[in-house]
Amino acid sequence: MKLKEIDLKKLKKDAQFLNIDKDASYIQAYREFLQYFKKLDVIEKHQFFIGAHFVYGWMPRMLNLNIQELEEVLMLLNKAKESETLLSGQELEVLKNCINHSMVGTSKLLHFINPKKYAIWDSRVLNYLNRLGYGWSIGNTENYLSYLDIVRDIVNNAGYEELHTLVENMCGYKIEPTRVIEMIMYETDRNGYVLEER
Repeated sequence: MKLKEIDLKKLKKDAQFLNIDKDASYIQAYREFLQYFKKLDVIEKHQFFIGAHFVYGWMPRMLNLNIQELEEVLMLLNKAKESETLLSGQELEVLKNCINHSMVGTSKLLHFINPKKYAIWDSRVLNYLNRLGYGWSIGNTENYLSYLDIVRDIVNNAGYEELHTLVENMCGYKIEPTRVIEMIMYETDRNGYVLEER
């Protein structure tokens, strides 16, 4: 399949079909998860365990933490919280190996720690992108970093604000651009919309 460009026009078209229930527990819980990490000055072992487990409440698997590198993991999570630059692929691997060997779980935790920089990465987002010809795998940290580049490029597009306002109004509260793009991809795949027909 030929790689198709993801642009604002396509995302706006997909966003028109979203049906977001403002009262759904995952929509309500989202803000609470963000507030938890926002209030923390430093992420320590206690907050890490709590945060990793509540993020896994959004996932079908039981969480298994490998805490052999806990000090490095905490350092990286605090770096992700404070830094303007993204973690490297190697740093993401350290986190992934601690958090169920899951890039999905890692991305969700990073998103709640720093939603301005990190978007959620899961099988629905991957399905959306792969139908456009990307051919990516879910556990690859470099694919995740490339996805973040796509999100950043879309957000920096001149017409992005209209799309942001549309989705934010559907949710009923302020959300970061990383969440807007991820939510469109997630909901489009979840609802079984056929991308090629639109």
